[in-house]
Amino acid sequence: MSKKTTYIHETNSLHCTDGELYIYYGNHKEEKLLVFNVEQLYKDLPFIINQVIKENNKMQKMHLNNIVTELKEIDYTILIDVEDCSDSINDTI
Repeated sequence: MSKKTTYIHETNSLHCTDGELYIYYGNHKEEKLLVFNVEQLYKDLPFIINQVIKENNKMQKMHLNNIVTELKEIDYTILIDVEDCSDSINDTI
């Protein structure tokens, strides 16, 4: 039996009833449903929260590094030229 992986990029709605958590995902024409038993999910929450925090921190560091890298590549001389022009304009007024 082959394993099937489902990647959920974002959820459409969440709700709970009768001890189950319902997670709707996918496009609205072909919406799919994932159901969790809340008792088991509650037992798994410490691990889930720990891993989500670690992965989110990695992603935030990556995004920050990308921002810093891009900022280093900006040609700031164009800003100096703009400031010089504004000084000239203010001098003539």
